Amino acid sequence: GATNTEVAQMGEKILEVASKTKFSAEEVATGMRTLGQAGLTASESIQTMQAVSDLATGTLSDMSQTVDLVTTAMRVFQINASESNKVTDTFANAVNKSKLTIEKLRTSMNYVGPVAHNVGISFQEVSAAMMALANSGLRASTIGTSLRQVLAQLAAPSKKFRQAALDAGIAMQDLDPTTNSLSTVLANLRLVLTDTGVAFDVFGK
Repeated sequence: GATNTEVAQMGEKILEVASKTKFSAEEVATGMRTLGQAGLTASESIQTMQAVSDLATGTLSDMSQTVDLVTTAMRVFQINASESNKVTDTFANAVNKSKLTIEKLRTSMNYVGPVAHNVGISFQEVSAAMMALANSGLRASTIGTSLRQVLAQLAAPSKKFRQAALDAGIAMQDLDPTTNSLSTVLANLRLVLTDTGVAFDVFGK
């Protein structure tokens, strides 16, 4: 557990964040507790709490949803607390430059995060793909499930998928997320899935 000094420092951080933001001390304390439950040490929680509160404030978002999103991303993509600023900066960019909100990111990330990490796609690439899909008008749950399906198919291509790629003249190595950026893979995928019929044939259940 935390030492007396660390507990005192956490208390100071809670009061500091509450005094400088619209969040109450109770909301910040709950957020700090969630960080601890996610496996962060006292000092890591203090460090991450600042990044989380900046993100929640900057995007006019709910504290508990913001904490949940950040801890989920850090856990799934195995990101250290020292890098929490990079996580929150990426999410801030996603919210400011797309139709995504913290709540929508949270929904999408829960669907796609684990699969994306398993096939070696970076957290930043996933966020960029979600931004592009959100700006094309897709709902958060649809973004998450669509990306998850696509990544699962790319990781273990079905016979139908291989045939569709062959028909489109796209080499399977150009659709490999482990050796290409996600944006490149998605651009090539568009050449394979030229119409709804092909897409349904490949991904339809």
